[in-house]
Amino acid sequence: MRKSDAIGIGATVIVLILAIAVFCYAAANNTPAGSPKQDEPVYQYVIKEYNGNIAVYKTGEPQPIDIYEYPVETLPEEDVKSLEAGIQVKDDAQLERLIEDLTS
Repeated sequence: MRKSDAIGIGATVIVLILAIAVFCYAAANNTPAGSPKQDEPVYQYVIKEYNGNIAVYKTGEPQPIDIYEYPVETLPEEDVKSLEAGIQVKDDAQLERLIEDLTS
């Protein structure tokens, strides 16, 4: 066997070992691309203004799932600014509390 053949085989083995190592690492950290990390909260809803009223959106959806006949203009300025940015909500319980706070 020539020296150049041995070098080529050695390089192929090294590349194969690295590929297996990367595959095993990726399999062990089985987080699909674009999914939140474990320590990042998952938000189900966003509360925003819709046609002058308070509205609830499913995260990532363009149309509200619920609209409250409560004019945003009657809210304190701080709440109006929060609605302009979108208030992210983790779950149904938090959504219920926030809607109660905004509409009472």
